[in-house]
This record gives sequence, C-alpha cells and structure tokens, in this order.
Amino acid sequence: MPMASAHEVAEDAHALILNHFTQWDADSSGTIDRDELASIMYKVSSSMSQGDIDRLLSAIDTNRDGIIDFREFVSWLTDRRADRTIGKDGWIERFDIHSLLRPMFNVFDRNNDGFIRRSELEECSQILGNSLSIHPLATSDCLVLDWKQLPAKDVVDFKEFVDWQVKHLQKSGIPNNQLPKLMEELCESLQIIFDIDKLHQEGAPSSKVHEALSQSVKRVAETTRRIYTSKLENMQGQSEVPFDLQFWVNPPTMNDMHRLARVCAKRCGIRLLNYQEEGSIEPAVDRGRRRSSALPTSSSSRPGRRPSFQPLSSRQRKISFRSEIRLAIGQVVACIPDLDLPTGAHRPWLAKISRQHLDPESKRMIDDVLIYSLDRESNEWIVYEDVRRFEEIWKLLPSALQLLALLKAQALMGDQLSWFGAKTAMEAAEHQNLLDAEAGEKYVDHMEAKAVEHVRDVYTASELATLDSIEEAAIEYLEEQVKFSPIEILAVLSELNLVEVPDEVWGQLLGDE
Repeated sequence: MPMASAHEVAEDAHALILNHFTQWDADSSGTIDRDELASIMYKVSSSMSQGDIDRLLSAIDTNRDGIIDFREFVSWLTDRRADRTIGKDGWIERFDIHSLLRPMFNVFDRNNDGFIRRSELEECSQILGNSLSIHPLATSDCLVLDWKQLPAKDVVDFKEFVDWQVKHLQKSGIPNNQLPKLMEELCESLQIIFDIDKLHQEGAPSSKVHEALSQSVKRVAETTRRIYTSKLENMQGQSEVPFDLQFWVNPPTMNDMHRLARVCAKRCGIRLLNYQEEGSIEPAVDRGRRRSSALPTSSSSRPGRRPSFQPLSSRQRKISFRSEIRLAIGQVVACIPDLDLPTGAHRPWLAKISRQHLDPESKRMIDDVLIYSLDRESNEWIVYEDVRRFEEIWKLLPSALQLLALLKAQALMGDQLSWFGAKTAMEAAEHQNLLDAEAGEKYVDHMEAKAVEHVRDVYTASELATLDSIEEAAIEYLEEQVKFSPIEILAVLSELNLVEVPDEVWGQLLGDE
C-alpha cells in the first residue's frame, strides 16, 4: 500500500478532531456552550465542580466569548502543553507531554546518563538517515522533523529536548489523543534500527536482520508522517478560500471604526468625548515617509508654489501631541472577515491595530499589535486574543481582497481616501508582496499623468506659464483636491494589468456596493 500523502494525513487528523467536535456539539449549533461542556465532564465524573468546568472552558475559549468554536477546539486538541485532552472514548483524560516524550529521549540517550550528547545525536541521526534512505517509501518528506535543530550544545537535557519537540509538534495537526500510540511505535522502531549492529553481533541471520530493518524503517516513515505533518489549514494548496463562499459581506463602516476608537482608547486609559477630540484611530502610515502637503499661502494661490518652512506653532505642537495619542490608541492596519465563522450578514470582522506604548521597565516606546472582533449581533468590538489566527485568515483571502483590505484600512472602511493614503496602501501592498515595486510605480506614474492632463485642461495658456512646474501643480492637485474610492483604485490597477481581480471577487464587491 502506498504511503499516504502529507495532505491526506492532514485531512485524516482534521477528520478525527471534527468527529470529536460533532459529538460534543449536542445541539449541532456549530459551537460548544458551557452546558454541553458540563455534560461531557459529568460523564467523566459526577463530582466535577463548577470551577472545574469554568477552568476547562477558559483554557479552550481563547477569545472569551463564552462558547467554543471549531478553531478553538482544534487549537486545544493540538496544544502540546495542555494538561487535558479528549480520550478515544470521547471523554476527557489527562495529558502529559513530558511522560509522552520520555521514551524518545531515552532512545537517543544511548549511554543512559540523562543527557543527549552531540556525539549521540550525530550517531543516531546518521543511522536514522541511512536507514530511511534505503526504503522505497522513505522519501525526503517522510521525516518532517529536523533532528539537527536541537540547541547547538555539547549536551542536551530532557527539558531542552521537550521544548524542541513541542516547537515542532505545535505545528502538527494530529490530536493529542493519537500521540501516545504513535510515539510508542516510533520509539520501538527507532530502537530496532539503532540496535541492528547488536543483532549482527548476536549472530542473527542476515535475512532476519534485513526484514527487521525494513519493517522498522517503514514504520518510522509512516509514524513520523502521522506525528509531524502540518495542520490542514497550513498545508500548501490551501492558500485561498473557495470563491463560492460569500466572505466580503457587510464590512464595518466608518461609524464602526469610530466605536473601535473608543474601545481602544478606553483600553489605554484615555476617554474620548467624541471621535475627533483628543485622538482617534488612523490608517496605518509610516510617519517617516509622510510628505508635506502644506496649502499655498494667500500670496500664491495657484498650485506649484509652496510656503517656506516655518517653526511649529502652538497649534501645530498640539496637533503633534494628539498624533502621539493616536499612536498610543492605535492605527488600523487591515480589517478582514472572520472566515472561521458562519457566512452572511452576521459574520464577524477582525481589525488589526498597530499601536505604541511605553515599556515601564526600559522606558522606551515599543510596538504592539492588537486584534479586535466586531460582533455583528451586538455591534460591539471585543478583544480577539489569537493574533496568529488573524494572519492565517489573511493568507486565506484572495490577493485582490487583501489589497482591497489595505486600501479600505486607509479609508477607515469608508469610500474616500487621499492620494497620500492611496500611495501608503501601495507601499503596504509591496511589503505584503501583493504588488512589486515596479507595479506601484506604474500606478503612481499613471495617476500623475492623468493629473497633468487635468491641469492642462483647466488652466489657460497664460496661467500655465505662471506655474513653476506643471508636474508639481498636478501632484498638488492630487494631494489636496482629489479623493479616491478603494474599489476605483482596484479597478485602475486591474485595467493596467498590475493586479488580477477574478470575476468572482468583482461579483462580491460590486454586489456589496
């Protein structure tokens, strides 16, 4: 029988977890509430206290909304540091990663001194590598774990070994309840491979030795594939969600972003009397790259003439101070739909906020990232603890929608953004590898050329002659008088063949508009 592909292995592991989730979700609501969790725990022991139930719910319910969704369920069942898991009977049992990994550590600790020495590791790795290479099923991806990533030390103790293993196992999709049997099979097979020389010395027939080696290598190849293959959601080929899912539905509005500003301000200990007073959430920008957009002075009202530099006034200093408050409250990086939850008008949206705050120990400003979820039923923003999951969902979106999300963030989810905001979104798209630098430059050149045409159309020949530069006048026109729609920008990029926007994406966006 051919060895299962990595994708098939990931699907099998995913199906095991889904089966457990379905059994726990008694009312088939798609989530597990506290009552359903309690009924499971009472099956284990009628003496379970309310505190026991609350502690387990708290451990699984990472976004603190009082229910367990499938994503949280998967994270819990594949959390190698958890102290409880689901047994094969569907009930709850204890889980201890240290006890699980002790036999594997003992296999590598050839002289039983309580440490894995560099020489032992190299010997084991060489024997293992040579053994796997001679087996037809032992292709290069069978042993997913890189044995050479242990700390670069002469000796490795058990704690370091466990930390190294957990680092790899956290990426795996295999549920914790499957690990004991698989680890036992792996350790038995490894021990046989490492003891082949001993079988030869004991005078075992060559055919028997070869058969033992062949079977052991096959089991090592199969068990390592099962144990260390990545989760289904992280597998290559799952980079985008199907287009038949209507995900760009009912996105947040500017009013929603105003409410988010108050939530973020309250978290920072700042009270906003209204959205514009004392601070706000702004689109994410690079302050070091902000260009001056000062208006012409009264003595020079035509585009192309700019005032000379003036010291900051008290009003400008106040604005600068407010900008620092805004940085503390946060800046919107992107706002995307939560693909883990049901489609339609009630699907939550996630906002990624970048903020700065003072580290009390170092007394330095440090960057921080916060994720908020907009609950469509209550229209309230709540903290979304799993920053990593936001990035996973981001990767699932079609690239055209990722680009639109960056544009909409610059518009604070509205339909107007400035020329500076449009270029900032282009820079963010380059950073996210959604556009290359040449594509961004082509878009800017195209829009500036359009602005030059406009200036030539609206000015008379005598007025054009008074301008220092038509190009500067065109740029000033873009900066000060033009507002852009995010969807219009996406359309221009598509018309210039700088980005590909599938028809299915246009159908969702135009339908939403």
